[in-house]
Amino acid sequence: MMYGTNEGHQSVSGSLYERESDRLLDDLGPLRIDWWTPKPLLVDADMLPEVIPGFRPPFRMCPPDVRPTLTDDELTYLRRIAHPLPTHFVLGRNQKLQGLAVAILKLWEKSIIAKIAINWGCANANHKKMASEFKASSFSVLTRGVLILCNKYFIIFYRGKDFLLHVIANVIENGENELKKGQIHEKGAQMEALKSILVNKQ
Repeated sequence: MMYGTNEGHQSVSGSLYERESDRLLDDLGPLRIDWWTPKPLLVDADMLPEVIPGFRPPFRMCPPDVRPTLTDDELTYLRRIAHPLPTHFVLGRNQKLQGLAVAILKLWEKSIIAKIAINWGCANANHKKMASEFKASSFSVLTRGVLILCNKYFIIFYRGKDFLLHVIANVIENGENELKKGQIHEKGAQMEALKSILVNKQ
């Protein structure tokens, strides 16, 4: 198994398709340079960390008056546009995927689709069973994305209508936390004032 870094793949002579793929995958993880498709190179998800200390699912918020679930037409459209897109990751396992979740969240800052190829090169792997287990797994909980396709060859996730860029999510989440702290403080002050009134009446 051979790996490479994302550096050196921004060749001006490369096709626009290849250069755009390299831009999307920049800094997401080690690349598989021996994958059967020559280019664009895929991130080897099996080499990403199994566990990320302090990892938690991302904060999400759907825009006002937007239905969070996909309609059948929207699902069909997303599957159609995902078909010609480059594959971003290659994966041979279906457990301990926090590193992959973090990489996908970074990818979603640039692309609405995350496309994962199932690695048929893994020894003793039942790929049909893997796809079935992955489909029923809790990986969607890690990213809170929407699974739009899962078969024995590919797993494709849509980032969701409620996806927020990391910077925006942090601002909103911090604001909501400060609001909750203010509400707790206000409730505590009200309770103290009520106690004082009851003591004075006695």
